[in-house]
Amino acid sequence: MPFRTYVTAMTALCAFSSAAGATVTLSPTLQPGSTNTAAPATVLWHGPFLAQTRTALNSTCLKSGGSGPLCPSLAKLVGYADHWANESAQNRTFSVMTKPDAGPSGNKHAFFSLGTYWWPNPNTKTGLPYVHRDGLVNPETFKYDSVPLSQMIFAVSNLSLGYYFTGEKRYCSGAVHFIDTFFLDPATRMDPTVGLQYSQEIRGSDEGRGIGIIDAKDLAFVWDSALLLDRCAVFSGTQRAALQAWLGDYVHWLATSSHASDEFGQQNNHGTWFDEQAITLSMHVGNKTWTEILAKDALKRVAVQIEPNGTMPRELSRTRSMHYTWWNTIAFFELAHAITVADVGVDLFHYTTADNRSLRRSLDFIAPWTSANPPGTWPYAEVSPFDHGKFYQIFRVASIVWADSSYEAMIPKLTGNVNYGANIIDLVWPKGATPS
Repeated sequence: MPFRTYVTAMTALCAFSSAAGATVTLSPTLQPGSTNTAAPATVLWHGPFLAQTRTALNSTCLKSGGSGPLCPSLAKLVGYADHWANESAQNRTFSVMTKPDAGPSGNKHAFFSLGTYWWPNPNTKTGLPYVHRDGLVNPETFKYDSVPLSQMIFAVSNLSLGYYFTGEKRYCSGAVHFIDTFFLDPATRMDPTVGLQYSQEIRGSDEGRGIGIIDAKDLAFVWDSALLLDRCAVFSGTQRAALQAWLGDYVHWLATSSHASDEFGQQNNHGTWFDEQAITLSMHVGNKTWTEILAKDALKRVAVQIEPNGTMPRELSRTRSMHYTWWNTIAFFELAHAITVADVGVDLFHYTTADNRSLRRSLDFIAPWTSANPPGTWPYAEVSPFDHGKFYQIFRVASIVWADSSYEAMIPKLTGNVNYGANIIDLVWPKGATPS
């Protein structure tokens, strides 16, 4: 990706984020249980599908003695929401303050993580500098902030969806507690002004890298969740305003950081995930200019990363080739969906280069290898077991956006940890849904 494109995009965002009075607007959604069928303005979740699901649940599973095909999936979600609500009640939330040391910033409020595949050097007394072992996760990394961040997002997402679909107030209370601890409470909050400056450090070599921005790839789910909590009385106006201010500070860092320009320039899954994060957050701050610039440039990701035969060579060259092919595919799908919601005249789902590179061709390459009856032995490296059930959402979205039931038919053929009868994906991406 050309550096000048990044500069143009960041200049547009920085001008917006520093403008007098520029704020994040969390658009209001519905009171759970309301008969109003308007959809929430979510970015990564499809708002109209959420509204349709809630209507279906209200008329089936949530009625006394009710039943229906979505009831097992709702029960699965409620189970997760109950767990996280109980964790919240026991004050077991997540924070950047729990890591064993502050890292190079000297401030525990600054996000700090270690490079996933970097290990102590066996050839030096100090273990420095760390050495690379691709595909082998150093368990030391679990002690730092990437894990609390991802767990917090998972908790908030499940609690907010649980609240939206059922109206259970303790789910809202739980979500707000997790949000407050990670983003708002002065004693425990992450400092957004330094962003991911100290993410994915290689001990003995650097203090953090641009590729560490991938640690925050799912941040927009927090703001999607905030939309689902907007009418909840427990989520005060003061807290909403503080969360808005946090996002504004973080996006300003993203607009001005050299780390972000480095990540934008990556020509593998890191570049795709950067686009996903930057576009979804720019949508949440209401900056259509930056969204449009990045959406148009995202088309180049297809030409650079996908071959005419559908392979992604940069992902296949890794020691976890199936994992990284899935990883980049889900990044592309989330990016393409966000761009569709942005409505800026770009259609990444249906984009095809002159030499036939496309997301669909890429999925068609990998799909047979996810089946219980693959076409042969996977011919690339995979040093750790891979759960093919992770393709569930991809096939469901593919069946919807391309109106092709053959992708839906692939879901029961997936190997690995797949629950076909009770899956939260069925609530947010309903089977048989049609794009609105």
